[in-house]
Amino acid sequence: MMPVQVIAKPIPVKLIPISKIKPAIVKELRKEGAKNRRSLKATTQAWDEEKPTFKTKITATTSEIVVDTQPTGNEHGIDKFGWLNAGTSVRFAAMTPDFSAKTKPGRLASKPGIGGFMRLTGRDMGGIAARRWTIIITEKRQKPFGDNIQRVILQIAVFGG
Repeated sequence: MMPVQVIAKPIPVKLIPISKIKPAIVKELRKEGAKNRRSLKATTQAWDEEKPTFKTKITATTSEIVVDTQPTGNEHGIDKFGWLNAGTSVRFAAMTPDFSAKTKPGRLASKPGIGGFMRLTGRDMGGIAARRWTIIITEKRQKPFGDNIQRVILQIAVFGG
């Protein structure tokens, strides 16, 4: 499963004390992680049960700045999130005749659905269309995230913090 990973481009080293830059960057990373978790949580808000929670790992070294948000918690919820996010080529689950999905491809939202799982079948019922949530969030947040990191560094460089 593809995680949401927002990465800032390498920043040229200047004579700015790392002791001033790192806390400000870590603060921005935490803000970005919260935005990513909020976006991902919206995709599962209508799920009644077996839904994942989302956890963010941040990395701030001299060579990379990464916000990595992944599903965690309920194992079946993590699996279900992965199947919906990436899509599947096959599906052996038969759904009730009135079934209406809670999520749609390309939308960072979840709405109450209708119907649900009926039974496992021995034949392919057609795959699950990829929702692409992690790709959508990464594409949506990449530029603002990089801009925010550059703004923080510029403020420290110009104003000293």
